[in-house]
Amino acid sequence: MTRKRSRSESTVRHATEATTYKRRRLYSTRGGSTEEHIGSKRAAIVFWTENLHWPKCSSEQDESPLATEHEQEHRVMNILARKRSSTSLNARSQQASGTLSDSKPSDITGTAYQDARYVALLATKNSYMFESGTGPLDSSKAACQNLLTAEQPIPSSSRFSENVFKLTCQRLQSRNEAKVIQDISRLIVPSVEELVDFGAAHLAPLVESVNESWNNCVSVTKPRPQPDYAVGFRREAFTQGQLDRMQPLVGDLTDQSMFMATYYMYFPFLTCEVKCGAAALDIADRQNAHSMTIALKAIVELFRLVKREQELHRRYLHFLSRTTMKLSRYSGIT
Repeated sequence: MTRKRSRSESTVRHATEATTYKRRRLYSTRGGSTEEHIGSKRAAIVFWTENLHWPKCSSEQDESPLATEHEQEHRVMNILARKRSSTSLNARSQQASGTLSDSKPSDITGTAYQDARYVALLATKNSYMFESGTGPLDSSKAACQNLLTAEQPIPSSSRFSENVFKLTCQRLQSRNEAKVIQDISRLIVPSVEELVDFGAAHLAPLVESVNESWNNCVSVTKPRPQPDYAVGFRREAFTQGQLDRMQPLVGDLTDQSMFMATYYMYFPFLTCEVKCGAAALDIADRQNAHSMTIALKAIVELFRLVKREQELHRRYLHFLSRTTMKLSRYSGIT
């Protein structure tokens, strides 16, 4: 009986020590002596039973190899393409048959962005509409400065000519977004596809969309983005080998993917919004922020999967433009 009691007391003591250690690890996941990395799951478990803590996976981490593998698996599953619900597929088939428009009126899609609290909503998704304390890299700043200062060909005749610019501004007073887009927006952000038609062969891998809902994206909030103008990569920009490797990530034409905007646009990187009326630029900023949050999240998750996210830190990855009748803003997103 004494021997049994001693064994029982020993078991309880070890269990108590293990529980105490687990609780302590909830508050501290670093520190302690340096152990040799153990790659094998079985060896890691044996190590835990003998030392009541997991071996270090690297010089920078002190976590379970099993937990690391689980986290990696979760990241992989998170970026895979997703099937649509049957309701969404039925709506999509109606769109294809022409009984339902692919895009919604801007006054409907823009309602959520009129609320100033939308900035706080994006912050809960780890997307912030202000510059970080460290700011972008000097190389990124220099690249943007070059875009602003480099000489550009000036059209011989356009609405920006001094003799017609004032008249254009007067005529567009109180006009709607469609009119501003038609007369002004394409002068500020030229059509990529039109530039290709006029000989800019280096832009051939790009494709544009106009007022088209991003039905294939994995949206961060509702409603889905529907930018007035957007640019990304067309399917032909990739080799067949690259497309085969991307297939699990982008899925089929009806799937939703972190890396797709529409069924034909991969990796969007530029969005433009045009607004009229009071507080117009603030609304356009929120719309652009939503679109670029989706685009940026995809790139970050992809680099994080291969542990190279630090290469993106403080670099401009996407650009946006917002225009009203009186003012235009341009921004880079890091």
